[in-house]
Amino acid sequence: MFLELGEIRFDLETGAADGEVAVDAPKAVTGNKRRDRAMHNKVLESERFPSIVFRVTGVEGRLLETGGSELTLDGRMAIHGDEHPVSVPVRVEKDNDRILVRASLVVPYAKWGLHRPSVLFLKVAPEVEVRIEAKATLAPAVGGL
Repeated sequence: MFLELGEIRFDLETGAADGEVAVDAPKAVTGNKRRDRAMHNKVLESERFPSIVFRVTGVEGRLLETGGSELTLDGRMAIHGDEHPVSVPVRVEKDNDRILVRASLVVPYAKWGLHRPSVLFLKVAPEVEVRIEAKATLAPAVGGL
């Protein structure tokens, strides 16, 4: 998926966080054109719901000065016209002000109102794991949260 916009502000001392990250749903790819068509037409309905947005409400963990850190971002995922509470484990690799973020999120098709794309003898699991990798820049805090 392709990032439309995003900014997350957090205070690891208090656990306070806000901000959001939005992705352009129509640009999502799985590596299989047929599967992509089904995903956009039947599952995500990308024309009707072109953005997927993660709104951050809290953070847990400790961000180390350098190297790897494990955080959990709490918030709400807006997808397919509805919002769902989520806690997303995040691996952060920090090198000065450059950040590499890796996360994964389990999306339960039916529970979130999404079509489960099973056909004939092909049965798809009731949930899908979405893996996220993003590059970011750490900026000093300006004012409070």
